Amino acid sequence: MWFVLHSIAWKRKLFLLLIVLVSLAVVFPALYTVQRAKQTMIEETQAKALDIAGTISAFLTNDIERYRMLSQTADLVSGTAEYRYYEQMTSIFRSIKDSSDVAFIFTTKYIDEQTDAYVLDGEDPESDLFSPFGSIDTMNPTELYTFQTGLRAVSDLEDDPNWGAYITAYAPIKDWRDHTIVGVVGADYSADYLQLRHQRITIILIFGFAFFIFVIALSLYTIILSIYNRANIDELTQLGNKRSFNRTLADIASEAKKHRNSFSLLMLDVDQFKAINDSHGHLTGDKVLKHIAKTLQLGLAWPKGCFRYGGDEFAIILPACDLQQAYKVKQELQEEVKAINLEELEGKPLSISIGVAEGRDDIDLEELVSCADKALYEQKRTH
Repeated sequence: MWFVLHSIAWKRKLFLLLIVLVSLAVVFPALYTVQRAKQTMIEETQAKALDIAGTISAFLTNDIERYRMLSQTADLVSGTAEYRYYEQMTSIFRSIKDSSDVAFIFTTKYIDEQTDAYVLDGEDPESDLFSPFGSIDTMNPTELYTFQTGLRAVSDLEDDPNWGAYITAYAPIKDWRDHTIVGVVGADYSADYLQLRHQRITIILIFGFAFFIFVIALSLYTIILSIYNRANIDELTQLGNKRSFNRTLADIASEAKKHRNSFSLLMLDVDQFKAINDSHGHLTGDKVLKHIAKTLQLGLAWPKGCFRYGGDEFAIILPACDLQQAYKVKQELQEEVKAINLEELEGKPLSISIGVAEGRDDIDLEELVSCADKALYEQKRTH
């Protein structure tokens, strides 16, 4: 029915609105966090590259005599000590590469400010990316800095026309005997590695922010509904209060007028309620009101149409219900209330008086309530 859907719809719209508002509130912090995460990831990758290059540099420096002999060799000849050392070191490089995320590990020697030559390469010799011993390449500015200063250095993510986009760290291989730079160790991390990590981090952040938005929106939704309920729900019976009744009655009347339907209003109160309070106490009176409220709700096709109007008075709105149907509902409710058995009343039955009025296109709502009230008190007078 439209009034049930309307009740659900405004709550759904409220929740969706809160999600939109919270999303707008966090969108810029979220974008900043994603961007900052990317920068942090680049910085962490640069640090990893420096660690790998530095570790290999220290290892080669400790064996500088053999490495220097290899570096100064003009041509590798199978079976020589230099060749065996070359095979041993390239095997170690490949093991390091295979067990880590690093894309390339290599060493070079200085030719001139524009040129270097490869000494060791951790690539598979069968790979197109393998750089044989002595092969010439263009000197990288960061690499040149390490050759000239003897300090470790790392590049930003740079695009090389020959090798693609990489972050490369360089560490010097020093001969402490004459304080010369024999070569440098290079460790590369590819843009593909960075992109994959960034995608994973972004997905985690997206789900994290989505969960955060949902939790905040749900919390606000709960708070707003709590405030709404306090303003519109009777604390004792958990029925709508008079404020809620007035608004709902206006909505039902407007909808009935639009579709040219009739609707009915029932005004009722508890017979001899003052005597119950005086004889059995107000706690028992409260219990009576709660049981009657529950009974009325269970007896209605639309439980939300039942309200506590004030004191021991209740109001029931029956949408799409003519006067004949309303009288039938009245009789059923009176029978159901009579069936309530409360131990505190010591077997005395409960009863309610009900006044009925039918809503028409031309009737004023205050007049409608007045008509139902008059019918109620007429029944009580003749009861």
